[in-house]
Amino acid sequence: MRIVGGSHRGRKLAAPVGKNTRPTSDKLRQSIFNILNHAAWSNLYWPEKTVLDAFAGSGALGFESLSRGAAQAFFFDLHAPVIDCIKNNATNLGMTEKSQIIRASCLTPPPATSPANLIFLDPPYHQNLVLPGLLALQSQQWLGTQCIAVIETADDENLETPNGWAPCDQRSIGKSNVIFWRLL
Repeated sequence: MRIVGGSHRGRKLAAPVGKNTRPTSDKLRQSIFNILNHAAWSNLYWPEKTVLDAFAGSGALGFESLSRGAAQAFFFDLHAPVIDCIKNNATNLGMTEKSQIIRASCLTPPPATSPANLIFLDPPYHQNLVLPGLLALQSQQWLGTQCIAVIETADDENLETPNGWAPCDQRSIGKSNVIFWRLL
């Protein structure tokens, strides 16, 4: 697994050992960031963005954002070995100063210290965690103005766009659906 774009393109990322994570493939990450960078609805200007990788796993989506110039990334995960992997990736990439690694669940997040402009929600498939996660993040002020949510689900999962969000795009890529919503 490697960073696919930006200043750290080609740098290796470690993935946590075990079955607690399902890292987003390089190909899927490249597709997500191509969409974010070129879509008419995207309001991204990377140097001003705070990113939240809410089910972080390896942290690949957050580190990919930092490589492309994001100002700061928060990483949430519950599992100690996963947190250690994210910390090691941050150190190996030289991104510790821009990385806030928090052992927490997206479903019970701590209060925000800085709202995110871009959030990644890549929860375990078929567990219906996206909407409860969004509500929990919103209740703790993690969602900034016109925040974009990038959601990865299994290709056979369907999500209804919740109130207060606008659907922007949805793509079927391999065995995954990638859904883009913007907070109204």
